[in-house]
Amino acid sequence: MLFDGTKSYPNEFSFCDAAEKLGGDINGTTEEYSTSFEFRVFKSDFEEAVKLLSELVFHPLFLKEKFEKEKKVILAEMLSRRDVFKKHPVKTVLYNYLDGFDQMERLEREIKNIPLLSEELVLNHFEKYYQPSNMVLGVVGEVENLKELLETHFNKEGSVFGRRVVPDFVSPKKNIERVSDTEEVRSIFFNWFGPGLFSEERAVFEVVAKIISKGENGVIKAIRFDKGLAYEVDAFLNSDERKGVFIVAAKTSKENMTKVEDIIKEKVFALRSVSDSEVESAKKSVLAESVLDMEDYLEDARVISNTELYSKKTPFEGYFDEIRRVDARVVRDFAKKYFGEDFVLITSK
Repeated sequence: MLFDGTKSYPNEFSFCDAAEKLGGDINGTTEEYSTSFEFRVFKSDFEEAVKLLSELVFHPLFLKEKFEKEKKVILAEMLSRRDVFKKHPVKTVLYNYLDGFDQMERLEREIKNIPLLSEELVLNHFEKYYQPSNMVLGVVGEVENLKELLETHFNKEGSVFGRRVVPDFVSPKKNIERVSDTEEVRSIFFNWFGPGLFSEERAVFEVVAKIISKGENGVIKAIRFDKGLAYEVDAFLNSDERKGVFIVAAKTSKENMTKVEDIIKEKVFALRSVSDSEVESAKKSVLAESVLDMEDYLEDARVISNTELYSKKTPFEGYFDEIRRVDARVVRDFAKKYFGEDFVLITSK
């Protein structure tokens, strides 16, 4: 509803028109624990862009006639998310683990609750969380008098450079049951959980994921090219600020499932005796990919602001040194800690 009208721009068209006249584009997204506003403009129009963003935060109208319309929009979005969970079981289990409860159950509950939302509840939530002390601003580009501009337009009852407020995360859910079906061709997902984006062990997890997935001893080569057990294999690391998960996924036939399962477990458990050469090779690969990624990340204000919201470090600060410090002993200890028999196995058609 923040885009539906503000004090200076009484409807969504006048607000968007003001943004377009600056030659820029503006967008807002809400994820699990944060809302982000992204605005790209020319350097010469930076202060006008800051003013527009401050309008969203400090002067929204919350027009009564827009309230019911927005509830319908949110409901439609939730129904589409429910369809995604049904089609992607690995994503469902990942969310279940990270949040400590069944995401589908929560989604169904929210779908039922949306029609019951009152204007008072929405306004109370806005007043509680949408405050400068609860924000991080990420700015990319050379801007003169940056701090003064932000203080001028966002310093309301507290400093924009104030405290960091991070949600309290619930404990991960354990022992998610195996799901099966009767289809001949199916996908099989193995999920091992570990540290999140801002953990001190994050660098080790990156190296470990590379060892398992790539190279002569990787699962992709073993399953697809050496044994021909699956026509599609993927291995990747997925993590956020809370937890990380290493996923191995393969599309295989019913009769080959046990063989695929055995190879994956063999490769993962082999980390407990990994060699120095394997670790050094993986480190070089991780560093090379990171250098290529860094340019994109450092141009992305959203990545910068979200990183600083959950961590006191900016993206890549100290990261390369952390990767270089990883050695075989550290990887072996990491494997014993995180890569045990307590993995989540999902099969689906």
